[in-house]
Amino acid sequence: MSYTPTVSSTRDAGIDLVKIVGMVMVIMNHSTGCFVREGIFNLPWVLYYASVAGVPLFLMASGYLLLPRNPDKIPYSYILRKIWAVMRLLAIMIIPSFLWHQYSDPDFSPQEYFMRGSHLWYLWALIPIFIFYRPLAYLYTHPRAFRAVLAIMLSALCVITYLNYTSFFEGQIPRPLRLWTWLAYFMLGGVMRKIMIPRNLLAVLFLTSLAALYLQTWYFYQNPFTDLGLEYILCAPFSILYSVLLFAICREARVARWKSLRIFADLFLPVYVLHWAILARLSRFFEFTHFGGGLPLCVLTLAVTLVISRIIMRTRIGRWIFHL
Repeated sequence: MSYTPTVSSTRDAGIDLVKIVGMVMVIMNHSTGCFVREGIFNLPWVLYYASVAGVPLFLMASGYLLLPRNPDKIPYSYILRKIWAVMRLLAIMIIPSFLWHQYSDPDFSPQEYFMRGSHLWYLWALIPIFIFYRPLAYLYTHPRAFRAVLAIMLSALCVITYLNYTSFFEGQIPRPLRLWTWLAYFMLGGVMRKIMIPRNLLAVLFLTSLAALYLQTWYFYQNPFTDLGLEYILCAPFSILYSVLLFAICREARVARWKSLRIFADLFLPVYVLHWAILARLSRFFEFTHFGGGLPLCVLTLAVTLVISRIIMRTRIGRWIFHL
């Protein structure tokens, strides 16, 4: 008998919004990234670093939904099915992704591809998260121990941020294996289920964290050795604070349980997987991508990817491929 753990039969519209915002930010990140080196505090720079919360929002949404479930009622077969679903999706997508990068990028390096994991690295990172899911769910039932472990991990992330700044530490480690960051965000999602911040205070804290994020990034720019791709500042303190507060804003937003909201949220995985090839193709065929800091390209890529993903998910094979 298959098992699907549940906490509530009511769909959380706030978490649907979290997934949609994360989806937009991932595409914004890839659309504006090539314009970032044109200067700082301009439109592409602002958009690029604001999108740092894209993948953290996905991870926190997973922790928010999964960690509160009773670990004694989660069989290992459920976890194995999840891991198998991720590996199945990777097996289907990794070869065309590899060939696409080889075809479209004249500077393509297979070693760099597998080191950085292409944009599919998020799927690879889900495998160890599911492996650690049950122990973390047990830990979640002991709040003091859970908070202590999370505090240690967040402290370690501060040290890793310093190492990234001084010695490019994480540049030597494949993205999917940077578990200290991915597990920390997953655990923060569980914490956010127990924290309620007044809306007025939340707005002030969020704007303050956004300003702090930009100041933090500006400070990192003072070191010419630092590669400031988003992947290397995900573990930085103000990146974490900004991501957590953005999650809280989405969760607390007064959004109705619209059917369209649920439909878009359910498309986050196919959009994540497919958008890169669509973005690369559109950036070749449209000349306007040089203005607007990549924003027009982001909007168009999002629209096209949503349409294609919706068509795919209306087919049985599409739902089978992208169901985790």
